[in-house]
Amino acid sequence: MIHFDSHTDTWDTYYEEKYWHGSPFIRAHEEGLLQTDKVFQIGIRGTLNHSGDLQASLDLGYRLITTGELSNRGFEDVLKEIRKTIGNTPVS
Repeated sequence: MIHFDSHTDTWDTYYEEKYWHGSPFIRAHEEGLLQTDKVFQIGIRGTLNHSGDLQASLDLGYRLITTGELSNRGFEDVLKEIRKTIGNTPVS
């Protein structure tokens, strides 16, 4: 999965709700829908709400590329990493 966003969307619950717009990628992980070593979250800029958001994605095994890293490396270099990692993985 290649996820372009400024947020990781790996929050667990919000006001005791398990399914909400900030949780799709923790739920997908829990349901075994993703190959975690082939998940890229690109353009992440962090959060103002919870300092553990970035770590939550890393703990799930996702490859997190912040806006700073993207800016420093350049999009072409990031794409090379994605192609190398994902390769010919089937999409379903």
